[in-house]
Amino acid sequence: MEKYDYQVIGGGIVGLATAYKLSLAKPRSKILLLEKENELGQHQSTHNSGVLHAGLYYKPGSLKAQLSVQGLRMMVEFCQKHDVPYEQCGKIVVATNDKQLKTLERLWHKGKANGLHGLEKLDANQIKMREPHATGKAAILVPEEGIVDYKSVIHALHNELKERNVIVLTNRKINKIKKDGSFWLSFSNHETFRSKYLISCCGLYSDVISRKSGLKSKSRIIPFRDEYYKIKKEKEYLGGERFDFIYDVKPDKVYPKLFPGIEVEPFNLSCGLRIKPEILKKIIIDKIVLLEAEMQLALEQQLDYEKLF
Repeated sequence: MEKYDYQVIGGGIVGLATAYKLSLAKPRSKILLLEKENELGQHQSTHNSGVLHAGLYYKPGSLKAQLSVQGLRMMVEFCQKHDVPYEQCGKIVVATNDKQLKTLERLWHKGKANGLHGLEKLDANQIKMREPHATGKAAILVPEEGIVDYKSVIHALHNELKERNVIVLTNRKINKIKKDGSFWLSFSNHETFRSKYLISCCGLYSDVISRKSGLKSKSRIIPFRDEYYKIKKEKEYLGGERFDFIYDVKPDKVYPKLFPGIEVEPFNLSCGLRIKPEILKKIIIDKIVLLEAEMQLALEQQLDYEKLF
């Protein structure tokens, strides 16, 4: 059985990036990456909105805010270095009524505290100048917000790993993990892998892998999925020439962290537009039913959609 210094379980963007950074920090180490699918990045890494989030909404000083702001800039640098398609098209967060102006002001201060570059306050006329078909009382322009082709990011990371002699194996679903003295053993259907250190980067299945290692935890991952609609070609003029992200102000009601408001976004760098006119989250584990308050909030936001244009 071959021995490794590190084994990374999970071939999504987090696993690949972890192995990449390890290979830079520990160039003499033997690193193994295991992925259960027949190709890398087949789950959430390439099935997401493709957004480069600037970190406007997050609590200043929090790890989430630091990760978002620093991570966006690191991703842009990586894309430039590896010729990965991306675009920082910018975002405007629009207050459509007087009640939302206070929330917009709080977002402004959060963005400033988080160190976002180039933030601007827009009045109603400036909104129209930037997005002729958008209407609001006021808005915040977030120029660092953008969109990226994450499939190309996966490909670029894989190439980096190959150049650094990191072993990447697909079709290796891990069924069990156990500690064997000072080593970790992971078991797939027909193979066993041994390493000094084991790093789990299994995304939505991280809690499952944790239990397979014998760790007992009451925590579970409950994934959510957003619903988007692609705007017809003949209606794409609504996005203007800039194709900014256009967000409604996030409501300060039930579970505000789960409800980002109404979104109009560029679609995967393809010069199309998509919209998320409702925020009912589809929970795909245990078929948990949404609370009545959440459903009511979703309905209110859907009705507010008309105020954006």
